[in-house]
Amino acid sequence: MDSIKLLGCKVSKVTTDELNNYILSKIKDDKKEAILNVNINCINLAQKHQWLKLMLFNTNVVFCDGDGVRLGAKLIGSELPEKITYNRWIWSLSHLCCENNLSLYLFGSKSDVIKLSVDKLLDRFPNLNILGFRSGYFDDRKDNSTIISEINNLKPNILILGMGMPKQEKWLLDNIDKLDVNIILTGGAVFDYVSGLAKLTPNFFYKYKIEWLYRFIQEPKRLFNRYIIGNPLFILRILLEKYKIINYNRY
Repeated sequence: MDSIKLLGCKVSKVTTDELNNYILSKIKDDKKEAILNVNINCINLAQKHQWLKLMLFNTNVVFCDGDGVRLGAKLIGSELPEKITYNRWIWSLSHLCCENNLSLYLFGSKSDVIKLSVDKLLDRFPNLNILGFRSGYFDDRKDNSTIISEINNLKPNILILGMGMPKQEKWLLDNIDKLDVNIILTGGAVFDYVSGLAKLTPNFFYKYKIEWLYRFIQEPKRLFNRYIIGNPLFILRILLEKYKIINYNRY
């Protein structure tokens, strides 16, 4: 699959349909693969965490989850076909699972949020095969082996992690070799959106590519560093690399 490199991180040139078909093909071939996503925050985090940058570079499919990343691609003369956001894609993915009898395990968020997410998904897709779910709040030293055993005993086709960045990526990196599943997805706040805890971005903000502004308005204190500092920093880094002032492609 074609891709570009932004600040040392891979971003795949993939559409929603292509992503769905890719997932389906891997499951039919009984392969195991992680599929990651990137937004500006993730690429900024990768500049702090070398392990994350390497992970994003070496993963086969890393889809674009933000218009800021698409803007960054344009600044270096590349194009990304579309952004794929979990708050909308989760419904397409659920439909794919129902149509092809694929099973899911959901792992992340708080106990009440993940339970409500399961209820909401089953309300909309009664035939969706959710084999299990659990909160993303746990003691890694005490609970991790039990969690791995539970997932492997159920052997879902798709495991969705919703622990936030970069916690979910680090857990995946540490545990992927132990997991007996086909596809592992890093979903961030996906369960917050499914449950209704986080509001879906209105179409106006989505259409004009300012989803980040809507989210900032909702939680200005928590998201100040991520958006007001992080977004300009990302663009600055893109320009510094474009004009060969700083090389971010070091591992």
